[in-house]
Amino acid sequence: MLTKGNWRHLLQYYNFIKGYKSWLVLALILLSIVVPVFEVWILNATKDIINQFNNSNNREDMLSYLKLLFILVAISAVVNWILALVIALNNSANEEKSKLIVLDNFIKHKLSEHDTFDFQQRFNLIRYGLNNCVEGFFVIISGLISSLIKVIVLLATVSLLNNVMLIVLLIIFVIPISIIRGYINRSSLILDWINSYNAIKSRYYKGLLLNTSIVSEILMNKSSKFMFGKWNQHMSEINQRDYKAGVKQFNLSLLLGILLASLITIYIANVVLSQEIIANPGDLFLIVTAAVLIIMSCENLFSQIQMIGFQSNQYRMFKDYIVSQTNERSNSKHLTASELEADKKDDRDLQINNLSYRFQNGSKLVLDDITLRLSSGEKIAIVGPNGAGKTTLYHCMMGLLEPTAGTVQINGLHPHQLSPEERASLFSPVFQSTHLYKGISIMDNLKVGREIDYAMIDAMFKDYDYDQLYGGHLGGVELSGGQIQKLGILKGLLGKGILILDEPTASLDPMAEQEVVTMLLRQTRDRIVILTTHRMGITLQFDRVIVLNQGRIVQDGSPQQLLQIEGLFKEMFESQGQIYKQLSEVE
Repeated sequence: MLTKGNWRHLLQYYNFIKGYKSWLVLALILLSIVVPVFEVWILNATKDIINQFNNSNNREDMLSYLKLLFILVAISAVVNWILALVIALNNSANEEKSKLIVLDNFIKHKLSEHDTFDFQQRFNLIRYGLNNCVEGFFVIISGLISSLIKVIVLLATVSLLNNVMLIVLLIIFVIPISIIRGYINRSSLILDWINSYNAIKSRYYKGLLLNTSIVSEILMNKSSKFMFGKWNQHMSEINQRDYKAGVKQFNLSLLLGILLASLITIYIANVVLSQEIIANPGDLFLIVTAAVLIIMSCENLFSQIQMIGFQSNQYRMFKDYIVSQTNERSNSKHLTASELEADKKDDRDLQINNLSYRFQNGSKLVLDDITLRLSSGEKIAIVGPNGAGKTTLYHCMMGLLEPTAGTVQINGLHPHQLSPEERASLFSPVFQSTHLYKGISIMDNLKVGREIDYAMIDAMFKDYDYDQLYGGHLGGVELSGGQIQKLGILKGLLGKGILILDEPTASLDPMAEQEVVTMLLRQTRDRIVILTTHRMGITLQFDRVIVLNQGRIVQDGSPQQLLQIEGLFKEMFESQGQIYKQLSEVE
């Protein structure tokens, strides 16, 4: 349970987040020693007062003892308050900081890991259990030291009364009581882990029901009943397990109470039936109270030791999944000074050699032997049917997914080996769904990670107040899907590096689309631009068209060349044109 490895994992985690101050830890240790000593001192003072009341009628002596007891209780209360304050200071200093650091590093894992259940389970355990873990560290340290000191001082106090029978009974009863308490603690932790699967599912369905952005779709599709049923199913399973575990823990806690009462009953019966006479009632009070406190302290001591063993699993998880990954990224390829200087320029070459990719647990290659070279200033359109692998190709290009086979290089660098910050300096992506942050202005949304070019902003948003707050429910404005998509394109233009656009004009009308694409190409003369689209007309403005089908490149050339030969591009182009023609005739 309490091993060198447990402490090592714990300290590695706290060193990683730099989550404690030496003086606070030292104060915690000292106070954890002082508090139990004061409590036993108060117990002895209470014993003396009881004996004094029994043996003396001197009112002044009684008052002096009561004053001493009051002073000791007051000092003990102050010391306990200081101890609680030190723990609270440690928690407040570390709780949110550690959560942000851990989550920030956790989400920087490879994109291919994000959809695995193991990742989600650990992610949720960290996200929802980290506060308890941080707080638990200081509570455990304080409780461990305090319980140990209290047991030692109480045993020393009882031994001074030459009460061997009590010590023997304590040894006999402490073991089963501690084992039962340990079993209760272990069962609670195991139950949390078992429930984590249902908790992930229930939070997902609850999030859907409370998501205002999709409430219209839910209502119109009559899917609220289905989602509520799924949420209720997973919550019911959690509640059933919690109820069964609660009944078992109640019965075990009752057994603990019976064992403790039996200890006291056996001891008092032994005192009454034996020749041993305890002359002073204060001594009897001290012995019985000390017996109860020793049992409780031993039980608490065993629990704290066990909790260190349990929580070390979480600390080890942080080490394995966060610290090691962070060190791996730290030891990975970093841009040199000359490379950083070159990185500020827009002239980049992208080389893809025999790239293949298969998703985890997938049997089929999503990308199959892709070879491609793009030169600085080249404008590329990638087309193909749904599921052809276009978005996956983008993720491999940007290093978000590590190729199953083959390589991706940009100016000789492998993107998946670089840090997230370095990758972000090489690519400026516009994803299918642009996310704007509510509660800040539209301009602030554009400024996130970008250098502002006001001329470019004015070109795309003529006569538009981009200093407005975004978010209707926060007192700001709402934007249409087309406006949000134009802002996403603008963010991509304001970034540096290779511009990647994954269906960026799907929410724009044809005239706005032509205007945006024309402006986009004009603003990126020296940059590589890669665009995915299902609207074949805009591909005519690009230098080169790459046609993907079933994960392979089936055609590669200028749009004019590809229209002259039979193939998928010509088929898709003419098919879309025929549809528009038929629609215009109907109208």
